Amino acid sequence: MKISLTRERKYILIGGAILLFFGLMYRALPLFQGVYDGGAQITAKEKQLAKYQRAIEDGKELKKRLAALTSALKRGESGFLTGKTPSLAAVDMQNILNAITAKSGVEIKSMRVLKAAKQDDTKYLSIPVKFSIVPTVGQMKEILYGIETSGKYLTVRKIRITVPRRKGREQLRVDMTVAGFMKESES
Repeated sequence: MKISLTRERKYILIGGAILLFFGLMYRALPLFQGVYDGGAQITAKEKQLAKYQRAIEDGKELKKRLAALTSALKRGESGFLTGKTPSLAAVDMQNILNAITAKSGVEIKSMRVLKAAKQDDTKYLSIPVKFSIVPTVGQMKEILYGIETSGKYLTVRKIRITVPRRKGREQLRVDMTVAGFMKESES
């Protein structure tokens, strides 16, 4: 079987070959450009790699800051009252106040634990204790100093001092509310 090539068929074959050549070039050109244009790709990859290295370094710095902040938080929370519940924390606070007043030579006349209050959208509770004492001015100064320098974070929330009208008596009547802090239990 012999195929005769007429002039029209030759043109069609040549046109088809040219179209096939351009089609192959269209598909293969990006491959050749990738081979010849490797410098631009290397530069882009180096920039991307530098960006990732900066992110890693930033991550290391953030980890260091997180560790420092966590350590500072633990040091800060070490000044909180011990106890898993507000009742147990109140007992801890009562013991601290008894020790402070006893050191100054003053006896606590009455002591009452007030309701624990949550601190402004945090996970910490304020544990207030109200107590009454009859100290001298010097003893009162020692008690306030003892509260302020205690190993736990204690604040005097309210204090009412009355002075007896009798002459010669230097004792005061003091009603004081002192608050300590605790971390709210997770459960």
